[in-house]
Amino acid sequence: MRDVNLETPANFVYQLNIWALESISYITMDMRLGLLTEKPDPIVDKLMLALKDFFQLSYELDFQPSVWKIYKTPKYSRFIETMDFMNEYEDFSLYFHPELRLLFFHRTVGKFVDKGVSNLMKKDKKDGDKTKDDSILEKLYEIDKNFAVSMILDFMLAGVDTTSSGVFMVLYNLATNQEKQDILREELLKILPEKDTPLTKEKMSSLPYLRACVKEALRVTPVAIGNIRTTGRNIVLKGYQIPKKTDVLMNNQAVHLDEKYFPQPNSFLPERWLRSEEKHENYNPFSYLPFGFGSRNCVGRRFAEMEIESLVTRLVRNYHLEWHHPAPEIHFRTLYIPHGVLKLRLRELVE
Repeated sequence: MRDVNLETPANFVYQLNIWALESISYITMDMRLGLLTEKPDPIVDKLMLALKDFFQLSYELDFQPSVWKIYKTPKYSRFIETMDFMNEYEDFSLYFHPELRLLFFHRTVGKFVDKGVSNLMKKDKKDGDKTKDDSILEKLYEIDKNFAVSMILDFMLAGVDTTSSGVFMVLYNLATNQEKQDILREELLKILPEKDTPLTKEKMSSLPYLRACVKEALRVTPVAIGNIRTTGRNIVLKGYQIPKKTDVLMNNQAVHLDEKYFPQPNSFLPERWLRSEEKHENYNPFSYLPFGFGSRNCVGRRFAEMEIESLVTRLVRNYHLEWHHPAPEIHFRTLYIPHGVLKLRLRELVE
């Protein structure tokens, strides 16, 4: 897709959306959608627009003043239409009656999950590959069929904009910090001496600088503003009485850029996360929670990290990443979404 200047299209993040949808489908259902190598299903464009509407309307209805709980505003009605479009399901139990299953035609994400369930049912009817691990869908399906379908649907809805924005933030920070990119490439060349060296679990198990780069990028340019939790009991925080059932926001971004916790907070310094480096005296593990913590920790965290690390590894191993445009605009729409001309130059590595 690169142009004569070896730059990606201006809608680079959209291309990353497609990659994220393909990736999460492969991870959770062991199924390729063909979005990267074939002509994508026309429904994908509509799905991406629906996802943008979902985050935009969530922001306007929940973060900005709105009377939708009292009066069903036009934006609320549009939000419901968007959700219906993405989640068009009827009774999940009908899924498991073969004579009724053909009646389903889900226009968007549901359509892809349909295909995954159909493939799973076909696999059950014949001897599968016993040496291959079961997919996430298959493991959940054995426990609870309805829950399995619901969870895969959530993974696909929540794992597109989040992961694509996250990987863009990492690539952008590496492209604008060449010295750090070179250090990372030196680490990657040790485990991937050839361009086509397979990327295995064993090879990915010890890449401290790669993980430090990802953590630092999500600190400097986060995807989420923070974590919102509802108090389960009356508590006192810093002398303030917080009643039970109160929504509390921890603004991670404010903490990430606080010099008390992160010296030189605006600088991209992956070294601050390396165990071999001396940590600053005020370091607090709860000062960095991009995926939340505890029982409400992001359920897709490991998937997102694996996708981001895999793509960053391949690109930095094979290309010099460069940025020759103004800094991207970052719009807050429930998530932080990069906007503007997003052209990343990828120049082949000369070996």
